[in-house]
Formats: sequence, C-alpha cells, structure tokens
Amino acid sequence: MLSSLAFTFAHAVETSASPEAVWRLYSDVATWPTWDDAVERLTLDGPFEPGAVGTFKLHGQDPLEFRLLEVQPQRGFMDETSIPGGLVRFRHRIEPLDGGRVRLTHAVEIEAPAPVAEQIGALITAGVPATMTRLAELAEEGTP
Repeated sequence: MLSSLAFTFAHAVETSASPEAVWRLYSDVATWPTWDDAVERLTLDGPFEPGAVGTFKLHGQDPLEFRLLEVQPQRGFMDETSIPGGLVRFRHRIEPLDGGRVRLTHAVEIEAPAPVAEQIGALITAGVPATMTRLAELAEEGTP
C-alpha cells in the first residue's frame, strides 16, 4: 500500500470564460488533444461521471488507463492513473471569482517512490502552464 505523496504540483490561471464553456472542453474528452499538446488520443468508456474508465495516449508513449474519481459539473473533476509502483491523481478545478472571472487550477499528486515520482512529476507538469493557457483561450472563444 502507498503511504504518502512523493510529488505535488499545482498551477492556476484566470480567464473570462464561463464555467460552462470550460466544462464543455473538460467533459468532451475528444477535445483534449486540442488544448493539451501532450495528448495524442483520449477515450472514455461511458459518460463523464465518477467511476468511468478511459484510456489516454501521450505522444511517444504507450496508452494508459485512467478512472474518473470525482466529477462536479462546472466545478471540476479528478482522475487517477496507475503507474508502475504508484498512482497519479490529476485534479482540475473551476472556481468562479468576482467580476465574472474564473480561476482554473490543475493539480497533480503522485504516490510512488520519491525518485520515480519526481521524474514522472517533472515530465507530467512541464507542459501544464501552456496547456492551461490554451484551454482558457479555447473556452473564451467558445471553441470545442
């Protein structure tokens, strides 16, 4: 059993996009490669709800299976992926702010031996700021 987090990371951006516009992009997994350059392909077996399982393929990597753990429409979701010797949890939050702005936060937690977690964490999070900027831009444009 895994005992502690060996890696954590969070990044936030603000946008003028509505929570509904962001949610449309999050919940339609076919759009993910349009806002996340690392994702080559993503599928989900069933509706975007807790317990749903899917696969994602990052460029140059073998496909991995993920599971949606939490889903709160227009508020965010959390998914989990098993990796050799550990788990990766990715939380995506949508937080309405004053003045019609919205804060988007992507947070990563990795439970694995520290050297593995740090190496994987660095790879996973390197593109997060650019990914979030692109997500916000697409949501602002209303483009799926």
